[in-house]
Amino acid sequence: MKVKRAPSNDKVDLNMTPMIDIVFQLLTFFLFSIKPIDTEGSFNIKMPTPAKQANPEEDPAFPKVLRMKADQNGWLASVKFDKGDEIKVSPPVFTDGMKHSDKVKEINNESVRNAFGSIHQKVKGMFGTGGPPGGAAATEVELDCDSHLKYNYVIQAITAVSGERQSNGNITPLIEKIKFKPKLSPAAK
Repeated sequence: MKVKRAPSNDKVDLNMTPMIDIVFQLLTFFLFSIKPIDTEGSFNIKMPTPAKQANPEEDPAFPKVLRMKADQNGWLASVKFDKGDEIKVSPPVFTDGMKHSDKVKEINNESVRNAFGSIHQKVKGMFGTGGPPGGAAATEVELDCDSHLKYNYVIQAITAVSGERQSNGNITPLIEKIKFKPKLSPAAK
């Protein structure tokens, strides 16, 4: 008698599930066994020696300081730009009964206009003779104001150092980088 065999299928079904499990187990093993090393300080780099330090007061990139002092009522008392002389400003004598419009006139009195005009001429003179390297874009002004100084004076100071309006309406920029000197807290002093 003849035995009949079932037709053979040459295809073998491979079950991929165990292979995927093994791959994830190996991945997990290597993730848990790796020891990350802190590379900070392990580089062998030879840096060039620093150049001779320039005096910050001679460095044109070092900010020019515009110091504005206020009297006890917040009126401008004096202005000093960079290493120049301190310009005294005469504050109004009596302001308690003044109307607001009169106070605004006092903020922009002749003494104040002369002080900021003098600063504007100094800034303009810095760039008229070639100025610092990089010109106006590289120069920076740091405003050092008393905390109780009236805000109108700060605006006038920014106007004095930042540019000049020409007769044709165009503005000639002078110093573009203007920042305020940070005030230290009493604990930090």
